Amino acid sequence: MKRLSIAAIFAATLLTSCSRTEETKVEPDDFTQFQTLVQQNTRIQSILQALIQLTNDIMDKTKANGKISAEMGEVPTCASLQPDLKNKTITVDFSNDCNSPYGSIKGSVTLSYTGAFGQTGSLITIKMNQFAVGDMALSGMVGLSDFKKIGVNLLEYKVKVTDLTAVYQGNSLKTTMELVQSWKNFQTTNTNDDEVSTLLRGNYFVNDLNYDIETTANLLIKGVCSSSVAVSGVMKMISKGITGILNYGTGTCDTVGTLTVGSQSKTIELR
Repeated sequence: MKRLSIAAIFAATLLTSCSRTEETKVEPDDFTQFQTLVQQNTRIQSILQALIQLTNDIMDKTKANGKISAEMGEVPTCASLQPDLKNKTITVDFSNDCNSPYGSIKGSVTLSYTGAFGQTGSLITIKMNQFAVGDMALSGMVGLSDFKKIGVNLLEYKVKVTDLTAVYQGNSLKTTMELVQSWKNFQTTNTNDDEVSTLLRGNYFVNDLNYDIETTANLLIKGVCSSSVAVSGVMKMISKGITGILNYGTGTCDTVGTLTVGSQSKTIELR
């Protein structure tokens, strides 16, 4: 019968000991930190989706000739549209307090475009200028590209968020991320039948901590729900070697999900 040498046994014991030592310990505060990140990400995603929908409405309303249409685009009446056909930009000024379906908006955004929203080959860039939605102030750039229409009412596109800074309740966070979205029924006037599916990958820097995030199952937002919070999908978050998993549910219109960090798992509010 073959026997292991004492050296081999010692080496195996050492390897086992090292692997145990290298396991990252989950502290009680870690769950709270992941929960806070989830809620901040929910707000960011809601605002991004509002910006995308608003961009579609703004470009519908101004049209290619630069004239502002009274019928097209659900743009708040308190927003001032300033199209510049020569430079292919549209500046939208929301003044100090503009009530909209997305909440109270302040500041302005500047849209730069090479073609219409949803048009193949178009590139649209959204720059935020002293922009705020509710009590969250934002600065940075959002790019929309790779538009692809499938059938009549399904639109696929990419969203690139570059160096976005958000200030909320005295806390500041920064994020860079890329999203691949499909927007079902994007051309119908009834938003209740809208469905937006999102695949995302990115990074957050908040409270001196880095979080890498990615979806392992696409997030789904339903227009029929009263909020723009995803109702299904799974997102993975990693910070300090610790992994958090957020399950958004099975499609029911609610604002809760199941967060798991280490051995701790519980239902949390997503916003």
